[in-house]
Amino acid sequence: MKTDTTPMSYILRALGNLPLLAMLALAPGQTGAKAAATFTTFDAPGAGTLAGQGTFPQSINTTGSIAGFYVDANNAGHGYVLYDTGMFASFDGPGATTTQAYSINSSTEITGTYATSSGLYRGFVRNSSGTLKTFAAPGAGTLGGQGTFPQSIDNAGTVTGRFIDANLVEHGFTRTASGVFTTFDVPGGGTNAGQGTSGIGINNGGDVTGVYHDASDIPHGFVRSPSGTITTFDAPNDPDGTIPFGINTAGTVTGHYGVSFSVLGGFVRSASGDITTFNAGGSSFTVCYGINNAGEVTGFYEDTTGLLHGFLRSPAGSIATFEVPGSPTCAGCGTIAYALNTAGDITGYYLDANTVSHGFLRKP
Repeated sequence: MKTDTTPMSYILRALGNLPLLAMLALAPGQTGAKAAATFTTFDAPGAGTLAGQGTFPQSINTTGSIAGFYVDANNAGHGYVLYDTGMFASFDGPGATTTQAYSINSSTEITGTYATSSGLYRGFVRNSSGTLKTFAAPGAGTLGGQGTFPQSIDNAGTVTGRFIDANLVEHGFTRTASGVFTTFDVPGGGTNAGQGTSGIGINNGGDVTGVYHDASDIPHGFVRSPSGTITTFDAPNDPDGTIPFGINTAGTVTGHYGVSFSVLGGFVRSASGDITTFNAGGSSFTVCYGINNAGEVTGFYEDTTGLLHGFLRSPAGSIATFEVPGSPTCAGCGTIAYALNTAGDITGYYLDANTVSHGFLRKP
């Protein structure tokens, strides 16, 4: 499966819905007056060099190990982990045509999904020794485009995500480290193809956040407690949908909402339900992906020229923007910050002038 790397493709995916590294290291750099930080850029060995190919970090754990996937010259995805020691390992699901890793926990356990030759998707957990355990959620469909799609793993090894059934309806799930599944549907979720419930983020207390699509295909946010209590929410004055992505140990959720198909804003929702909306860099196109246990949020925004910039928002609301040093300044190019840990280390990728993706690590 070819991976489309344009920023809007990730948003629409959420709306519809990881040997020595050959590193290209920059000298420690700064982002000018906006923030002081050091950057290291990297390309996974075997990553393709054409449009839509390259390296896509997705998650970073407490020690700084990064998981994600890369797309090769044949447009096939492969999972990888870049350990905090600088060692790199790639991996694939058994018989996979494409593999994508999405989340890594403090024990370097990694979860994600892979597609078989028939187009069926299955989930996996890769343990710290590199052994891959595959699984299918109960009720998951068995045809192409159906199956199991893990998104996040907590420090206890519990995974959340979604599965697509034989009718192409989505359902949320959790899976414990011992393999016990719980499936769930948010009340109000639609029952037609492309509708239903998707788990996206899980914290170390077992709270899950995600999105459900109603019968009108509008996305709404939810938080599900470990006991199964579900609370739904929408960003204020949001007619076009709310898409949560991350939840920290305090139960604070971040994500973005769409006041139109071309205008997006970021939000932070406290555990008590208070929602604060914001736009980084004064932009009308702000996307939030990651939140750490300190309450810092990261993501990206697009300026009026179409250039992409990363940002870090403090718990108090101040926003520092940044670009990977040396990244191009053309429309559709720039920096996409994706995940951060409690130390404030941020990972993501930048798009070059040919829309090839390259990974980066930003350390404060």
